[in-house]
Amino acid sequence: MHRSLLPLLFTLLLIPPCVVSLEAQSPLSQPTQARWWRGKFADAFKQAELRNVPVLLVIIQDGEEANERVVEGVLSHKSFVALTEQTVPVICSRKDHDTKAQQIDGRTLHVCRKFGHVACSTHRRQEAVMYTTFFAGKQLVTPQVIVVLPDETVIDQVIDVAGPASYAMAVKKAVKKIGGGLSRRDFTKAEVALASAKTALANNQLGPAWKHAEQVVSIGGKSGLAKTGEALKLTIAEAVERKLTSITSAKSEGAVWSSLEMCQQLIKQMKGTSLGAKLKKAERKLKSRKIGRTVAAKMKKQTRLMPRWTKAMAHLDRSDYREGYRALSFVAAKGIGIPIGQRALVRLEDLESDDDLKSILKDLILERHADTLLAKARSLMTKQEREARALLQVLLKKYPSSSAAKRAQRLLND
Repeated sequence: MHRSLLPLLFTLLLIPPCVVSLEAQSPLSQPTQARWWRGKFADAFKQAELRNVPVLLVIIQDGEEANERVVEGVLSHKSFVALTEQTVPVICSRKDHDTKAQQIDGRTLHVCRKFGHVACSTHRRQEAVMYTTFFAGKQLVTPQVIVVLPDETVIDQVIDVAGPASYAMAVKKAVKKIGGGLSRRDFTKAEVALASAKTALANNQLGPAWKHAEQVVSIGGKSGLAKTGEALKLTIAEAVERKLTSITSAKSEGAVWSSLEMCQQLIKQMKGTSLGAKLKKAERKLKSRKIGRTVAAKMKKQTRLMPRWTKAMAHLDRSDYREGYRALSFVAAKGIGIPIGQRALVRLEDLESDDDLKSILKDLILERHADTLLAKARSLMTKQEREARALLQVLLKKYPSSSAAKRAQRLLND
């Protein structure tokens, strides 16, 4: 079929860019040529099923005028390239061609100079399997574009030279049959979100996992990935439910503390979700118990002491041992009965046992131990006055030059 190129050019100028609704893309993200399927022929249909889109089989025979006109005038046209982004495009051609270097996904690959994106061995292999699958014992006329559903049902065939609108109409028939699917770009986004969700779930980061899974569902539409995202959300919800059981059944102070910490962390991660509301309810229930209220108060105190602890560590990192010791002494005195107070005590004992620091910290060590005795005596004064007065006497004898000794003397004189 030797036809003039003018009718084709006239068609390309007058037809709308594409009848099928295409995703709006910026020029930077829109590819300038088709990204042909690089995998096995059968896997193209698996990909199409996952994305819920048709397969676009493009069959070209070398050395024939109509075929060359399709290659030169249609395959590189922006409307046709945009159409391939909404399908799984497979280029099928029997002969080898020259090669060229092409950047694909950050790698430089040697691909077919005529079609781009795939090696000649790939489009030859696709042609052989395509022929066996759809044309065994039949005549194959080229150029031809076949629109096929993921289950290999042929929806339409466009034979000879045609404008992009003809191919778009064929794809539109398939979309009407199976419903909307994912463009290549959206599929890639959904795949990245799914991988992030699985990684977060494996690391027990339920909040991020949930948000990534919701992103998969949001992007996925009617595709198989959306179903995977929904299944993942169910798995995450079950994990949260297990944690809720653990939170609400906590009894000891240590368990309640861990449960409240976990609950508050999850609440931040799950903010704005139905699971977040459940977690808030569990937190309120835990705090309504006496032990829960006690632990919540201690946690609040620990939060207030954290800046002083941070400052103490910064002083010690700079070898400012006196200021670090003072800050740790404050945390230890105010944090009695809470984890950060215990940590401060351990750190203070380490500093006091360091022979190189004893002389530097001597007066501060004396004052801290005197203050500790005074605090203990005051706590006993109301119900155990005799024991309290005995402690004050010990303080006066052991640390007579301390500022705490003066306060102890006043208490004894009262």
